[in-house]
Amino acid sequence: MVFGFDPASGYTGLVTGKKAAVVYTGAVYGPTPPPGYGSDFQQTFFDDLLDWADITDHSAITFPAQPRHG
Repeated sequence: MVFGFDPASGYTGLVTGKKAAVVYTGAVYGPTPPPGYGSDFQQTFFDDLLDWADITDHSAITFPAQPRHG
């Protein structure tokens, strides 16, 4: 189980004390892609998901390399 739910307090992450590394690959990654390439919602989504599960020690590996957002 990744999260618990209490009607009074809402969702609570249950995956404590764990680390995660996520590898992202894509042809449009770069430090400053033009607006026509869109935004990187994938990394922000997974960062939020890991935080929600209470995995707060996580890192990202991107290829081609790009700076971490957020």
